[in-house]
Amino acid sequence: MISEAANSEPQQKALHEEIEEIICAGIRNGQLKPGQKLVLVDQMVKKWKVSRATVQHAMQVLAAKGLIVRKPKAGTFISERVLDIAGGGWRKTRSICLIVPALQSVEFAALARGVEDAAHDNNLSVIVSSTDNDLARYEQVITRHIDSGVLGIFMVPPLGYRLPLLLLEKLQKSGIPVVTCFRSLNEVMGWPLIRTDAYHAMFTTTAHLAKIGKKRIAFVGYKASPEPAFQGINVDHLGFRMGLLENNLHADVALELLLDCQEGLNLMGQAQFDLMSKWFSEHPDLDGVCCCHDLIATTAMAALRQRGRRIPEDVAVTGRGNFGCYLGFDASELTTIDMNSKEFGRVFFEMITAMPFGQSSIPPFTDIKGQLVIGRSTTTSVSI
Repeated sequence: MISEAANSEPQQKALHEEIEEIICAGIRNGQLKPGQKLVLVDQMVKKWKVSRATVQHAMQVLAAKGLIVRKPKAGTFISERVLDIAGGGWRKTRSICLIVPALQSVEFAALARGVEDAAHDNNLSVIVSSTDNDLARYEQVITRHIDSGVLGIFMVPPLGYRLPLLLLEKLQKSGIPVVTCFRSLNEVMGWPLIRTDAYHAMFTTTAHLAKIGKKRIAFVGYKASPEPAFQGINVDHLGFRMGLLENNLHADVALELLLDCQEGLNLMGQAQFDLMSKWFSEHPDLDGVCCCHDLIATTAMAALRQRGRRIPEDVAVTGRGNFGCYLGFDASELTTIDMNSKEFGRVFFEMITAMPFGQSSIPPFTDIKGQLVIGRSTTTSVSI
């Protein structure tokens, strides 16, 4: 018990940090062992003469670091996965892992930055593992992180295929908290999912185009998209249509261009550029283009300018992602939806802190809403 592990009293600085240090010292010197039950919170409050909220704060931080496990109706226990701190395991227990198909994809690069920022706020480190969307690499990365006992795993499932059930069962049995990103494994393992609110993003950019007076607004997206579907309609496509209807505009299927999707690759080749240019020439009356990705939006602007259309005076264009710094263009050039990558990281850390308490209170999926960023592609008044 804590009272046996250390006799020192918390000092008047950050009290919850003093409590964390006392428990960590007990683990370090072997007086608190894996699986050992801690005393009740009320006893800690009485012993150290601190508030219940202070003790709960300390317990939440220790749970997030993987050092304790809180079990409903059973109590709080030293984690079975605690490594020997004196032997160097302490560093490993303060790390989480982000697994992505390919870091060269701007979505995953932005996600990694957001998770790193959130980890910094939580005084933790991040191990980013890129798998090249290769099954063998996924298996190697997951196995390595199971063996190292990371605090938690934030995983973007592979593109185009499913991970083997035996590998997922091995990960689940490890006891490491797992949260999936963008695409779900919920139907197999029950792990929570954090994803972009694609409907909100496309609704918002479409509504913005309508509010600045655009009447003939086109949608340019992908034929096959990782976004979920509603009654057979892709959610980003649905958000576009509802944005039109909300603003009393007609959803004309003739103003919808769907491109072949090269998942995980930020490529927009000459063939797609030529297809857009030809399509725009066939629709000279459109005055707005709502794109489901920044890369499509920048390509669309180039194709429109080639045809002598002025941006935004003749045609206003919007994207999604706010990936200018990754795609090499001035961020103020494009009106877009910022994906809010740091919020992905914040929600992930909140989830892995709560998961040791049981998953009943964790929603199966959480949609992250982005924020509209106004650029020169819809207005000439943006200051640089």
